Amino acid sequence: MDLAVNTITVVLQLLVTGRLVSRFGVALVMVILPTIVTVGLLAFSIAPVLGVLLVVQVSRRAVNFAIARPVREMLYTLLPRIDKYNSKNIVDALVYRGGVH
Repeated sequence: MDLAVNTITVVLQLLVTGRLVSRFGVALVMVILPTIVTVGLLAFSIAPVLGVLLVVQVSRRAVNFAIARPVREMLYTLLPRIDKYNSKNIVDALVYRGGVH
């Protein structure tokens, strides 16, 4: 599973992420991960088998590492250095790890 995630992540980052952001913009690209998770959960609710769960997990992790995280980091490029580090700490600690979505 990890090999599949890592392979897909590298391919997506090299060939897809930059093109998606250039063509659709940061805001629209940020919607990809929640959409994949929603579709995956719907698929798993229809066919609750191990194969579907495996595809959903690999897809979710690969898209998170290859697209969602780099795009989320792009949001901080316009901020001054001190604001960037302060806001990243708050978002990472409270929102991402704290589960406040």
